[in-house]
Amino acid sequence: MLYNLLLAASIALCALAAGVIYLRARNRLSVKGNASTRQPTVVFLHPDLGIGGAERLIIDAAMGLLRHQSVISPPPQVILVTTYHDPNRAFPETTDGSVRVVVYGNAFPRTIFNRGHVLCATVRMWIAAVRSCIAYPEAACFVVDQVAAALPVLALVSPGSRRLFYCHFPDMLCDPSRGSANERSMLHRVYRAVFDRVEERTMQCAQCLMFNSQFTRSITLTTFPRLKSCSSNAKMAEDVLYPPVDLSIADKDVSNARANNSQCDSTNISPKALSDLLSRTSCFVSINRFERKKGIDLAIEAFCRIRKDSSIDGIRPPLHLVIAGGFDHRLEENVREFDRLRSLALSKGLRPDEDITFLRSFSNDHKLILLKCSTGILYTPIGEHFGIVPIEGMACGAMVVATATGGPLESVGQGDICGFLREPTPEAFAEAMLKILRLTSAQRSSIGNAARARCAALFSMRVFSSNLAKHINPM
Repeated sequence: MLYNLLLAASIALCALAAGVIYLRARNRLSVKGNASTRQPTVVFLHPDLGIGGAERLIIDAAMGLLRHQSVISPPPQVILVTTYHDPNRAFPETTDGSVRVVVYGNAFPRTIFNRGHVLCATVRMWIAAVRSCIAYPEAACFVVDQVAAALPVLALVSPGSRRLFYCHFPDMLCDPSRGSANERSMLHRVYRAVFDRVEERTMQCAQCLMFNSQFTRSITLTTFPRLKSCSSNAKMAEDVLYPPVDLSIADKDVSNARANNSQCDSTNISPKALSDLLSRTSCFVSINRFERKKGIDLAIEAFCRIRKDSSIDGIRPPLHLVIAGGFDHRLEENVREFDRLRSLALSKGLRPDEDITFLRSFSNDHKLILLKCSTGILYTPIGEHFGIVPIEGMACGAMVVATATGGPLESVGQGDICGFLREPTPEAFAEAMLKILRLTSAQRSSIGNAARARCAALFSMRVFSSNLAKHINPM
């Protein structure tokens, strides 16, 4: 197994090294000869362009630059490069021509006998980086996220281009097997130690380092102390760029979504049926990927608690819980977690479709109905880097209950003014859910208006795009 991993890495490294000298010379000549005549290019490098918060952010960043080209001189063309893109499981902007998407590196496997995920992701991004330098020698700036290992390749092959790295969270802290029973072998510990060191070293190759929240910034600088010394360098700009939310979602009419009677491939309920369900129940909603770290158990446990509270029997319709999440059949964790949550719900006495509904890889119509028509949004991850779901709910004026940890401390805010931050326990979440059920229409309106105002001030596309353009323009 180790031999196969080393052989694959060696072949990739040799292929990269063989072209570096040629590409450096080619790029320098190309940029020198065309600097005054060709439109500069901003290239975004993202590993897997599926459906998720990181993917949504990188698409918003690309779209933001396209919409704010007037503040960048000269206006650049924007290219989004990824190692994988499935049009059937992607955000619409990547399939309708809104932003140009190019796939490089997908020929290299994602794993080697279901091992070496980090190694393969790194090699795939190396290939994507080199191919991007070949295709866009005039690139003025590369914006990289998630896999920092692409940065030294860009610095080596295209030294004249600037490099911005957007940090969602240190990858070394996202390894689910770290410190668990799964991490048994010395080989695995050495393997992870190597890539942990690589992550810190390669992040230092960025000329502009940005974070998705103050929480992520604090954790990253604590985890990688060397970056603190880089921050004193005048060429290194540290900043927080909050992921944006489309405020126009609050003005969207759900009537068209309600009229949609079609079903998704993996969802057994149409938007029309979902709308009918929410209209006749007091429905709480959890929206997250089906991953263990998202803590969806908390939503189920808290929901079971409020069902037993007799004090609200006379003031609410029947209670219902919807567990909606991104689901990729290729990912074993998604399949395993989905099955585990369904088993947990059954063990708690929750009847499928009667008390609880599971939605996998739902459509935009489903999501719009969930955000605008639910009784409350439950956001259960502990120590989430930022979390896009709370601000999507807040933008719609929804009542949001989130864990008082990580990103929601910055997005939802304290004091039950724009939402409800609670300790990640079933008791605390159930208390907030009961409070939401007892709110008057005037109280819900007051919280909803405050939430929308907070989103407009901190998390709008205008604020995000303007701040990103200010960082890229000098580069």
